[in-house]
Amino acid sequence: MKHLSLALCLAVLAPPALDAQATPLAQTGASAPADSGWTLVPASDWWTRAPSLVGKRVELSGNLSSPFMVEPGNSFSNTGKMTGASYQDVLAIVLFDQIGNDQITWMARNKCHTTCQGVFVRGVVEIVGARPVLDVIDVSFESRARGVTASRVQLDSTAAPAAPAMSAEVASSGWTLLQAADWRARAPGLIGKRVEVAGNLSTQPVVDPRSSSSNRGWMRGPVRGEIFAIVLFDQISNEQVAWMARNNCPLTCAGVFVRGVVEIVGAGPVLQMTDVSSESRPGFTAAVAAPAADAQGTPPAPLTGAPAAADSGWTLVTAADWRARAPGLIGKRVELAGDLSTQALVDPSDPFSSTGTMRGASWKDPLATVLFDHLTAKQAGWFYANKCLETCVGVFVRGVVVRGQRGSGWRGPGCHSRRPPPSCTAETETPPVLQMTDISFDSRAGGVAVSMVRLDTARGETPAVEKPLLPPGGVPTTLGPSAVTEIPTATPESDTGTMLQRMQAHNLIMRQRDLNMEKGMIQGPERPADFETSYRSIRDTPLSKVFANYPWNIGRNQWPRVALVVEEAPSGDMGAFEYARGGEKIKDRCWRLRARLWTGPASSQDIAPFNWCLSEMRFNVSYNAVVQWGMSPASNMSEHNTGPDRTLGPNPPFVLVPRFHYRDGLHGDTIMLGNILLDMSFGLGMPDGRVWIVQ
Repeated sequence: MKHLSLALCLAVLAPPALDAQATPLAQTGASAPADSGWTLVPASDWWTRAPSLVGKRVELSGNLSSPFMVEPGNSFSNTGKMTGASYQDVLAIVLFDQIGNDQITWMARNKCHTTCQGVFVRGVVEIVGARPVLDVIDVSFESRARGVTASRVQLDSTAAPAAPAMSAEVASSGWTLLQAADWRARAPGLIGKRVEVAGNLSTQPVVDPRSSSSNRGWMRGPVRGEIFAIVLFDQISNEQVAWMARNNCPLTCAGVFVRGVVEIVGAGPVLQMTDVSSESRPGFTAAVAAPAADAQGTPPAPLTGAPAAADSGWTLVTAADWRARAPGLIGKRVELAGDLSTQALVDPSDPFSSTGTMRGASWKDPLATVLFDHLTAKQAGWFYANKCLETCVGVFVRGVVVRGQRGSGWRGPGCHSRRPPPSCTAETETPPVLQMTDISFDSRAGGVAVSMVRLDTARGETPAVEKPLLPPGGVPTTLGPSAVTEIPTATPESDTGTMLQRMQAHNLIMRQRDLNMEKGMIQGPERPADFETSYRSIRDTPLSKVFANYPWNIGRNQWPRVALVVEEAPSGDMGAFEYARGGEKIKDRCWRLRARLWTGPASSQDIAPFNWCLSEMRFNVSYNAVVQWGMSPASNMSEHNTGPDRTLGPNPPFVLVPRFHYRDGLHGDTIMLGNILLDMSFGLGMPDGRVWIVQ
């Protein structure tokens, strides 16, 4: 080994020898004689094609970088990489554990430790860790698979006449127009096609096509954090770079048309840009964004809990069926449904922390392995926010199925021959893995979102013929015996006993009155448990006692959640009872509400409208606790809220009730809200954000 190392050092320092293998052939553009046993793969296509070529003999073309000292027996110096335009742009990994002294000397002579460009590396594709690598057998400047030998001389491109530029007004039939919002759905079917993407483009502050850290941009949605498509700038010229800088694309240039070719980088499609402008080549005009509709003023479309519209590009597989179905889905786009657990720290570049597990009923029951080697920062944040370190239940993981780890027996010398025996192409020993590209709680392949709670099926919707709604502005004409019609009269003070005893009793009564005022409480008889109304109330809907089995539990229970919408409130005075006296009559007033019940991140149902009237009011309730609950931010939703936006869910706003409402404990609207919460078995006075008022 010492003699070999000395020889390598001398070979590096010595001038290149005129070696038949080292000297490239005359560049005529013709390909070398083909060997049908090799499959030619450009380095830029490696990550896309390699998973389906495991065990096959492949010739990889591109630029090779090796360690300064290659030693096949040393795991620290027996790997190289095929690089792109930048040294840091790694396109493929090659393994040197099977090469001989001839190949080591060849790489040293041709200075591959810096980069030897335009080489053809031949070997067998294998899985190391969770990624495909090329186990090298031979390397040269000539191809054995009909590859065209790379030219060592760069011709002067300025000498050739430039192609005439196409006018922006003339439509080009070679382009396919695509809206940025439709990219994820349509791009997989446009690989290799020329596409024009319309939308809003954001770039790095400084765009450098040669740097992998600053040669990408994003087509964004109305919110800057929403990314529709990724654009690659590695083929653009200074003219396009200057155009983007001039039009403030580092912030966002809205309404642009980006043209290029759709390619697969990693496991997802990107647009390799060739041109950008404010006009369209296919003859379409930029769309002017219309003002967004008022989410509070327009009732949303009802959610019935039915599965989302299926995307025919995805194959739905449950985690329990993975091992049986995955071998037949290699290279296919699959949506995997189940419960996901990740590492404490997910690092896409580390083989030991770039995988997760889809688990069964037990934490020790692994059903499938998910690979995160192309994870984005947004997806890593999603893992953290949804506590996937513990287990995020009922998720849909989308990606491409790749082969698992192969056994060690196929490494035999016979497997590196031109005609390897059948045992070299045997099935993998470990099941295939899913190379993740996206994750969410809702399905794109027709899967039904998972419910996190079990509702009481016996408590369904009351038919409208039995319990009708009150007419707008109406009140019930008939009331039950337990309905509230007046403020209860206080019990008369006793006139028996000594003067001191009567004074002490009176003092206790006054203290209790002051305490009730502080709590916003009216003393009176308890409402019967079987209280009924002639109209449709919340007790006639699935919201009745929906939180009975899912209390706050110090914020550990995240579901169910209820978004309440007040459709109609009493006109004028809603009723105030701070200074009401015993025996005072109560004027009945009624509200009409509807709701959306969330039983999981993507599982919900709309609750039909129902009424609540003051005649249903409970006594002996601290209504000031309702005020405190509504004004305080929910501690259990600190990472899952919409800020000031009030939506129908699944996440609540930062403050649970609108400003300037529900601020007085003994006011009619606060009493209504408190009774609605109690009818749902919701605890008062705790920072529980699972119920909120939309409007």
